[in-house]
Amino acid sequence: NKNEYEWVNVDSLGDQALFVGGNSSVSLSASSFNGCKANCIYFTDDNFAFFLSTLNGGGYDMGVFSMEDGNIKQHYRGESLSYFAPPVWYI
Repeated sequence: NKNEYEWVNVDSLGDQALFVGGNSSVSLSASSFNGCKANCIYFTDDNFAFFLSTLNGGGYDMGVFSMEDGNIKQHYRGESLSYFAPPVWYI
């Protein structure tokens, strides 16, 4: 079958930043964008049903995962005006 794929472990994204979302995902050269961190995966909360079923709403699964050290940090500082996705520190 020409559509067979194989999972491959990746230890580093190099200069790339990967943006992952429910509707689409994209990678780009981090050095080409001011404020974008290389070797990181940016992800956002897109689970509206979970937002409605938790005490303080969703938004807890937003952040930046560093491939280098395995840490997750917030990617947005300040007040979020979005009902769908308050910042990760809004716990």
